[in-house]
Amino acid sequence: MIAVFAALDGELASLRRHSPCQFAGSRRLGAATVREGPGILLIRTGMGRARAQEAADAVLRDYPVASALSIGFAGALSPSLEAGDVLLCERVLPWLGPAELSGSFLPQDASAALGEAVVADAGLLGLAEEVARALRISYRRGQALTFPKVVAHPEAKARLGRLSGAHAVEMESAWIGAAARAKGVPFLALRVITDPLDETVPPIPLAAAASPWRALAWLSVHPWHMPGAMRLAGHVWRAQRNLATVTGALLQRLSAASQAKVTP
Repeated sequence: MIAVFAALDGELASLRRHSPCQFAGSRRLGAATVREGPGILLIRTGMGRARAQEAADAVLRDYPVASALSIGFAGALSPSLEAGDVLLCERVLPWLGPAELSGSFLPQDASAALGEAVVADAGLLGLAEEVARALRISYRRGQALTFPKVVAHPEAKARLGRLSGAHAVEMESAWIGAAARAKGVPFLALRVITDPLDETVPPIPLAAAASPWRALAWLSVHPWHMPGAMRLAGHVWRAQRNLATVTGALLQRLSAASQAKVTP
């Protein structure tokens, strides 16, 4: 089976709606939600390290997973990435240092703050690049940084980029990848940019930004955040579309390859 992990339902919703697969009703697996289709699992983990680790360990224990994908949104740490761009992660670095980047945290401390990188499976990475190129969706190969919290401000994002050498920041992929590595399961992280380097992330929850109705409900009680929240919502909707398009096409290719292997 191919396991697709994402923190938020909004990161899976478009993929689920446009997939040719029929997914069964959801199953709770600890704090995670699992939907099972023919040869494919969609897993909503929740945000952050603890939930990602718990979900990955449980799924890899309970299902015969042949490939694991970590997909979702990310913030840009490089000026070369714009909203909606796809990052195919050659490596994912876990951040083990402080979640608060103070002025006393010097660049030479970065090596102590970075854990062992999770390296993408070469076959999955190459296939994802073929898919993105064929779809003519803006993408690049690079590194992602798994950080303990949302990084909202341009200065903090730029600082993390300099310290880590990563191109984007997210919150779960390194922990899912580490669990896959421990089980010998091929792994790839695929992230789509929702906030460019020079933009501040407003405090609207990403789950709300991913839904027009939730976004409007949140803005009705936080009207002073209207400009930034509407800009983020536009980025999120574009990211959802590109994430679903690339991941859906990749799943079709992987499913076809898997069926070809078992055909006599």
